[in-house]
Amino acid sequence: MVKEFGEPSGFVNDWDGGPEFWPKANVNDKKLFMTISAADLKSMIEKEGFTDIKTLYPEKKKELIDMIKNLKEDDNEVIMLVTLK
Repeated sequence: MVKEFGEPSGFVNDWDGGPEFWPKANVNDKKLFMTISAADLKSMIEKEGFTDIKTLYPEKKKELIDMIKNLKEDDNEVIMLVTLK
């Protein structure tokens, strides 16, 4: 999966507008996960245009933003778990 100019790309997160999902490993046949640092999450929501990203579930985006605002940059990594259909 690549963006234009051959830049690597994960699965677009249209659920809540959070980070792209790039699986690190699997839990089982239907669940994949990745980790992301608290500092990276905090910088993601501070980027210009983040609040304008359209999502399928705007209420989930608000929950994500609230969760990230409560993180400290040196907190443990956050686990993003995805269940395949």
